[in-house]
Amino acid sequence: MTSQSKARPYLLIAALVLAAAVVAFAGLSFSRKAQTFQPVGFESIDRGGSWQIESVADGQSALLPGDQVLFINGQEYGQIVDPEALIRRHATTELVVVRGDELVTVSHTLPPLAIDFPYLILSLIGIAYLLIGIYTLLRDGRKPSFLFFLWCVTSAVLYIAAPAPPYDWAGRSIYILDEIARILVAPLTLHLFAVFPRPVAQDPRVSRLIPFFYLPSALLLALQADLVFFNGRWLFGGNSAAALGLLDKLELYHLVAFSLAAVAVLFWRLR
Repeated sequence: MTSQSKARPYLLIAALVLAAAVVAFAGLSFSRKAQTFQPVGFESIDRGGSWQIESVADGQSALLPGDQVLFINGQEYGQIVDPEALIRRHATTELVVVRGDELVTVSHTLPPLAIDFPYLILSLIGIAYLLIGIYTLLRDGRKPSFLFFLWCVTSAVLYIAAPAPPYDWAGRSIYILDEIARILVAPLTLHLFAVFPRPVAQDPRVSRLIPFFYLPSALLLALQADLVFFNGRWLFGGNSAAALGLLDKLELYHLVAFSLAAVAVLFWRLR
């Protein structure tokens, strides 16, 4: 029995655990995104102990721009974990607001549903990717099948992940996983094209170059971690706004460069 065949059961277990984690993540992301299908009908700013209404989109609401919400259905705003979720539970909500120099009780009616059908389609595509990856891994014992499985899992996360407020631990986790998938999908694609169905070159020195495919991704992940966990303190001098703009550009250049490289490898194979 070869070392590869001995390691296969452990790789299968690890892959199935990863698939289960992705399914749990997909359920969390979908449930949070589905909540946004019901708009609340206004834009607001959290003022700590109150909710200041910036604009009202629905004419059935008695809210006015400038109102500061203090109570929602009798509950004090500052003690509510997710005010928007509370409002979405009822067709009509009673709010106590500060309007000018007086307290006013108003009612707010939810607007109609606004289902994000493109997201639903992308989620189905993501689930299909995950199922294809699992099927291929179970049926094919060759080493590239594990790489293809990782590519499918990364693509599934990319399609399913949809960061949505509130940005608590769950919202931040969805954002982080979405960014990890976005950064890794490009080198994984190039890696897959370079070794499947057989290595593009038989020279062992070429195979040693493959780990270097992931160096730009490692740098981008380090920059992203600094932005998410430290507000860009270590690598951007604390300027999170500039860091976000720079990261967006770097991720775009990274994606374009690796996409062109993957197309070049594919062209080489076809030629």
